[in-house]
Amino acid sequence: MTKHFRSIELVVENSTKVDDRRVAMAVSSETPVARGGYQEVLVHSKEAVDLEFITSGRAPVLLDHNSELQIGVVETAWLDGSTLRANIRLGKSGKASDVLADIRDGIRQNVSIGYAIEEVEETGGEIRVTKWRPIEVSIVSIPADMTVGVGRHATETLPILEKRNMGNTTTQEKLSAKDAAQIMQLGMRHDMAQEAESAVEKGTSLTEFRNLVLDKLETAEPVSNSYAPPTYGHESKRDFDLGRFIRGKLSNDWSEAETERRISAELTRETRGSRGTVVPAEALAVRAPMMTTTGASPLVDIEHRPDLFVQSLGAASTAIQAGATVLGGLSRDISIPRETGRPSAAWIAEGGSISEGNPTFDNVTLSATMLAARVSFTRQALMQGLPQLDYLVRQGINRQFAISLDAAVINGSGVVPEPEGILQASAINSFAAASAGAVAWGEVVDAWSRIMTDNVVPDGNMAWLAHPDVAKILRTTLKDAGSGQFVLGDEPSVGDMNTISAGRIMNSAAYETTHMPADKLLLGKFSDVFIGQWGGVDFVIDEVTNASTGVVNIYAYAWFDVAVRHPESFCVITGI
Repeated sequence: MTKHFRSIELVVENSTKVDDRRVAMAVSSETPVARGGYQEVLVHSKEAVDLEFITSGRAPVLLDHNSELQIGVVETAWLDGSTLRANIRLGKSGKASDVLADIRDGIRQNVSIGYAIEEVEETGGEIRVTKWRPIEVSIVSIPADMTVGVGRHATETLPILEKRNMGNTTTQEKLSAKDAAQIMQLGMRHDMAQEAESAVEKGTSLTEFRNLVLDKLETAEPVSNSYAPPTYGHESKRDFDLGRFIRGKLSNDWSEAETERRISAELTRETRGSRGTVVPAEALAVRAPMMTTTGASPLVDIEHRPDLFVQSLGAASTAIQAGATVLGGLSRDISIPRETGRPSAAWIAEGGSISEGNPTFDNVTLSATMLAARVSFTRQALMQGLPQLDYLVRQGINRQFAISLDAAVINGSGVVPEPEGILQASAINSFAAASAGAVAWGEVVDAWSRIMTDNVVPDGNMAWLAHPDVAKILRTTLKDAGSGQFVLGDEPSVGDMNTISAGRIMNSAAYETTHMPADKLLLGKFSDVFIGQWGGVDFVIDEVTNASTGVVNIYAYAWFDVAVRHPESFCVITGI
């Protein structure tokens, strides 16, 4: 989120009451403000201004837009015609008291509002900001919009000062308002808002900025491994707690879950077609609570990172454990290029011609598809707020998601809406075992050989998947008559969320899962399977269906897809 600013004159009238540390002011208007080559107008209408945060009672009053120098809070804010007005309350710290004294003495005379732009349009030679969100109010030094201020009334009029930079004599091409608006829209659409604002100020042409956007898109990675925590205005940095959120929904008392209420409201507003209330995906991250004998809160909090949701799914998912590539936090359908043919080098005699060859490509696409899960608890249990129960809610939902993902990754039918899994991919390697109910060591070696023959480069994500019945056969099948070694000779182990590691075959991990058919054994490079995950998780809390028994049903809807990037990276032995 890029934060923008505009300043106004702060004037304290004799009638303004400041003895209780509260000050009334107008914080923004529709006065055009020069923005390096164009005029910006903030539209002040109920449809244009998102007042949710500025009216929440938590929006900060800062000194010079410094988030580390909060000197007060915005208590209330409202639209008064084409003006946004606010009542602020200054704190009792030394710095806040100094500012209050300067306001009373007329020394501090300017106010600035910090805001986030969401939509703009070009109208009549101006850029009109048609959707924006006030984030904070600051006491500053330099004004731009002088039509409003502390104690101002709607009937007052002040002269507009035109600001000029007299020290810059460089000739700069002036952008049209239409081009400037398109640059700003491109910047917001492609997460380049700061670059767009800088381009407009420098007079960069629309064509040049489009080229900058294309350059960024061409060099961008499909998914970044780094993660910057999301910011929700000047939100508290404590984690979104799913238990607090559920209790707030059930009781309609948000006093202990105000952060959860605001974040979920923002995500729900941004998510099209939600069925209930959207929560951050990372809210489902599962970490077992560390308890004392007195039932205290968990001693270890959940770190606020979306990759923890993936980790929690992975703990319950055999496919993810085997090495499937998870692309989390997606915001749109993606298409990943795949090379299907490559030219080869050739030896030629001196003076000979080189045969022409071109690589061929197609695309692997991932499209968001809804996956639903449900858990049920009594209302009384949920309202008690026990950390163990919050953990069980998250664990139950994650377990269901993971089970359904495993089924799709391994053997999804490909019939809409279910994704196509590995075993249904038409181009995977496959051959039948010589005898039903048996797997020879030579057949295990043959499966590996077939994948290597397709020029697949093995990595640490080579793994075997077997139904428990097939794993039993492997544990009782000798490699040969004299070695005394079994095809699968290791002791099985159970993971935190019941994934079963069967051991190792040919030095690659083996897993048991009932999602594998009982007559097949699968070997593959699982990093060539992609699991896409989009956005937050849509929650519907149903208190009605089982109201007579006091049971609350919690429905969770998330968006996933599965794609096999290289089918030749897999081989299945059938007819076992």
